[in-house]
Amino acid sequence: MDRQLAEDRQGYANIVEELLLALLGFTGDVFEKSQSVNDDGSWNVLPHPDHCNIHLSYDLSWVDAPDREQLNQLVHLGYHIQALRHFIDYEHSSIGVTKGASGGSIYRRALASGLQEVVDVYQAA
Repeated sequence: MDRQLAEDRQGYANIVEELLLALLGFTGDVFEKSQSVNDDGSWNVLPHPDHCNIHLSYDLSWVDAPDREQLNQLVHLGYHIQALRHFIDYEHSSIGVTKGASGGSIYRRALASGLQEVVDVYQAA
């Protein structure tokens, strides 16, 4: 009985570490990234905010349903940080810069620079 409790506590410790990474938008063994509608790797399509594709792994059957729901709600923040980084990378990439007058916007690049500062502060915390 004590051994099972110790294993459960170790599992929860791993969840906390993986949760911290998932809040930054990085996935691993505990929090996985599933395929989504806009997950084709294209630079011109940002993921839709309602379609979070980061979730607690289904392999962790010992996590209670209410805990699973709360953890999945928490990682929505990491998904949105990931979407912001996607936008920032697009606007700062050579693809975004070389569009010039045909579609690039100095305002979008300025917005991306401002968002980069906010994301940097979030990641440093």
